[in-house]
Amino acid sequence: MDTTFGSPTTFISGPRFATKNLTSFDSAISYYKADSSYNCKGQKTALFSYGGGEDLLKRFVDQSLPKTDTSSVGKALIGGKFTFENYSLAYTQNLGENFYFSLESSLSNVDVRNLTINPISTNGHCLSASEINANPTLKNYLTKLDKLIYSDDKIAFFYNVIGPSFLTAGYTKHFQDFSYIDFIDATLFTGIAIPIINISNKSTTIFSVPIYNYVCLGVPLQASVMVALYDWLNIGGNALVIPFIQSESIVALNRTKTNNVIFLTESGQASINHQPFVYFDSYIQAEQLIPHLSFTAAASYMKQNKTIYEALDQVKFPKDIINAFPAHRPWQAAYVTLCAEIDLATESYKNLPHFQIVYVLPIWGKSVFKTWAISAQMSIDIIW
Repeated sequence: MDTTFGSPTTFISGPRFATKNLTSFDSAISYYKADSSYNCKGQKTALFSYGGGEDLLKRFVDQSLPKTDTSSVGKALIGGKFTFENYSLAYTQNLGENFYFSLESSLSNVDVRNLTINPISTNGHCLSASEINANPTLKNYLTKLDKLIYSDDKIAFFYNVIGPSFLTAGYTKHFQDFSYIDFIDATLFTGIAIPIINISNKSTTIFSVPIYNYVCLGVPLQASVMVALYDWLNIGGNALVIPFIQSESIVALNRTKTNNVIFLTESGQASINHQPFVYFDSYIQAEQLIPHLSFTAAASYMKQNKTIYEALDQVKFPKDIINAFPAHRPWQAAYVTLCAEIDLATESYKNLPHFQIVYVLPIWGKSVFKTWAISAQMSIDIIW
């Protein structure tokens, strides 16, 4: 399932096996990286420019100015490198043959480094060094800003989180006795998605990333189906929707009408209403044409619909302004996933593990990081 801002899932979750008393343990180490984004038109842009050019507000280098001061020396495209490592574990247990429950959680280490500031002109092109030198106010501003956000290890900010976590239960069914189809597996499940828990973070004085993981409880609803043909070919798909339960939390809120994405203004208590997250994928799998080896190719699409914020202090954080914050806008992305799997289980030794190597490539998006991922996974299925 989705882990953070627009990151692709590294799992291709087919239907659950309808096997009596089946127990499964799944683990994965995944690495994600992005050094660019898709803007609201689907065009490739600098990492933190998914919401447009950043306003270079004077108060970022002159902290004595009030937070409502919106005087600016221009705009810039903010670049950098975003990476995170994710370690996940899942336990799934069949209750009899058709019913099952699952527990899943993860630990993530996220950092942003190598921040770059590229001033742009009113028509959107990056200013050259000579153009910057010809503007003493801008040059002086950039020098001060660079000192504020620079660190010896070039890490602008990082954080460690647990989750999101999922507690789900479902029903799975195996259909056979077809004329031209080997079998059909289908699964339905629902449960609860628990938001992330931030366990540590570090950032410079003025720099942070308002890229929100879900801060509301979710109720995932997923349907999966797979059709098996010719003793070796599987075709399947998944559809997932996560409605969210409205909640209150302290989050970053932009109280001025600026295109401020990464230089936060202030935080405040707000009511948060995530509209549903949706996810679809389809896949084709060649199963054990070579003994113990399978290959899977999938295409997926995900979208987070609009999130609506309403601060408790409407004088300080007017609703129309905080909901115009670029980091609060909906986003969407599409990916291609390739997977190679080695299954060591045999008829004589059914409880041996299987290993997967997964590569995820972004192919399109809007208002989201252009994130690719690679994952090493191990699973063990035990039939008691």
